Order: sequence, then C-alpha cells, then structure tokens
Amino acid sequence: MFNKIFDLTHKITEETYHPSGFPFFQAYENYNTHGCRSARLTISLHFGTHLDAPWHFSKNGKKLDDFQIKDLIGPAVIVDISEEYRPGLAKSKPITVDSIKRALTRSDNDIKENDMVIVNTGWHKIFDSEPLRYYRDYCPFSAEAGAWLASKKVKLVGIDACDVDEHKYFETPPFLPPNHSKNFLPNNIFIIENVGGEIDSVLNKRIYLVVAPLNLGGFFAASSPIRLIAIDES
Repeated sequence: MFNKIFDLTHKITEETYHPSGFPFFQAYENYNTHGCRSARLTISLHFGTHLDAPWHFSKNGKKLDDFQIKDLIGPAVIVDISEEYRPGLAKSKPITVDSIKRALTRSDNDIKENDMVIVNTGWHKIFDSEPLRYYRDYCPFSAEAGAWLASKKVKLVGIDACDVDEHKYFETPPFLPPNHSKNFLPNNIFIIENVGGEIDSVLNKRIYLVVAPLNLGGFFAASSPIRLIAIDES
C-alpha cells in the first residue's frame, strides 16, 4: 500500500512564483550560532497547491474550521483531459462538459455523488519552468462544466491550473466568477487549485484522496496551502 502513495503537491521554495509575490523566507536562528535552524515564511493563503473553503466566495459560507478533517478524505477520480488542453495545444481555453465526459469514457470511469474530482489539463508541467505563462494562459472550467460537476453532487473539485474560473471574471470588483461564487463554494464544494507533484502517476484512476490544509480558524480561514496525498488502492 505504501508504495502506492503519491504527493500531488507543488513544492514551495524561494523561487516559487505567485502573482501576489514570491514567498518570503527569513531565518531567525541558524546552526552556527544557535545550534538549530528556524525561519519565518510569508505567503498568500492561496499560494501553491491550496484549498478554498466556501467562506472564500460565499457571504455566509462555512470556514475551514467549520469542517472536520474527515470531510477532506475520501474517494476521488482523476480525469485526464490533457490530450485537448495541455500547453502547446490550448491557450486560455475553457474546459467543456463534453471534454470531461470523453475523458471519463476513455478511462471507463464515472463521477459518483460525494466524490472528489481532480482534473488534469497538463498545465502543471510548466508551473515551475514557465510560471508567467502558467498563470496567464491556463485552461479553466467553463461555467457550464462547473455547473455540471456541481449537479453530480461532488464534494470537491481540483485542477492542475491556477484557477477554476477565467481571468475575465477578476478584472473589475466585485468579482463574480461563476464556479467560485455560484457553482462550487455556495454548494459546499471545496476547490483545489495548482494541483501538481506526482499527478501523472494516477491519471485516469479512481483513488483515495487525503486533503490536509493548515488547521486555520476565524475570519481568515477561507483558504489554505495544503498537502495533497493520493493513495492508489488498485
């Protein structure tokens, strides 16, 4: 079993890019003078592979601490649509319902109620190597695809891109991106963005997923960087 555990998380280093700024590491103890190493880290709560809770875009939505960790552990299906959406083939192309259905048919999978769904577009491959292109030209879900996934009564939707919604919805506040503000979060469907790591090892599979955010509470508990672990039980 332990040979089939995969980390679907991007690594965070001083060079990891994010539109809000690079992570800021500051050492305050070092081995030569203190006999140990300690540092502070300043990042956005939307940095790297991260989870969005309903509170992020729903006026009265639940915060991270309104859920139990068991709500973030369970069966998942990894849907690979990279044949149509990977870098070099597609640029800022909204993901359609038909493309998801075709991928499910190819892999002989389906989406069940309370599943977690992770969609692989192939864009995770340039997260580190071409970050500006990654954040500019990613392929998000169309509003129709988001509504279709929500209609399946899933409990989480993840993607190996920087956002589940198109850029155009964030140009002028107040922001009303359909997947964040209508399809997913108000329906208590979590969002994971920037999935990566070893995702290529579990494509087109039904797996067991462990989503581990920081144990945040209070007003700021809308989002958190996570460790995303896939267990392949096949």
